[in-house]
Amino acid sequence: MKRILFILLFTIPFVGSGQSWEMKLLDNGIGLSVKQTFDDGYIIVGWKTGTNTETSYLIKTNNQGDTLWTKILLSDTITSYGESIHQRPDGGYIISGHTNSKIYLTKTDSSGNQQWIKQFSNNTQGGFVEPTNDGGYIICGSIYTLVNNNDIYLIKTDSQGDTMWTKTYGGNESDKGYMVQQTTDGGYIICGSTRIDTASFPREDIYLIKTDSNGDLLWSKTI
Repeated sequence: MKRILFILLFTIPFVGSGQSWEMKLLDNGIGLSVKQTFDDGYIIVGWKTGTNTETSYLIKTNNQGDTLWTKILLSDTITSYGESIHQRPDGGYIISGHTNSKIYLTKTDSSGNQQWIKQFSNNTQGGFVEPTNDGGYIICGSIYTLVNNNDIYLIKTDSQGDTMWTKTYGGNESDKGYMVQQTTDGGYIICGSTRIDTASFPREDIYLIKTDSNGDLLWSKTI
């Protein structure tokens, strides 16, 4: 993977001053998701490129972007990519991402110490996570199949990350899920992409999927 310098840029106007700042946090790293925390600081998840592997990283800053602490997720000997994060009501964090072959979900305390970690089916990638109304989580990614290459993969878990159900969607040359939200009716809306090989060239379209609360398909659209 290309070695990339991790630059985190915030432009935050202060009342009456118009001040802004930027902060370099981690060499050879990529930040993929950032959220403001209950203490008005920020939490960032991503990964760092090392000598032989990429490692999921968690970084906590204050409201000026100064690093308070960093944590390695999973292990520095396992290739992994942190992709999505939310702070939970207890002050801890729920984080999703993937290794070379599996989507993972991990819960930490407010200091970034891991409380539990779950890994899901083989040949999965991605890992966008959202909390659900029942206290559990919904995770969106993709799963590799020999028949269709990639299908969109949806995982519903309870509050401890244990799988309640999984669903796959797609059927074209390559379908990937990038984001999911729970809707007001208790179902889910998934955004991703679908690749269709035409006679002249492959075409990739936006793919929108609506499901019920059990993940059963209600409709899908390509845009």
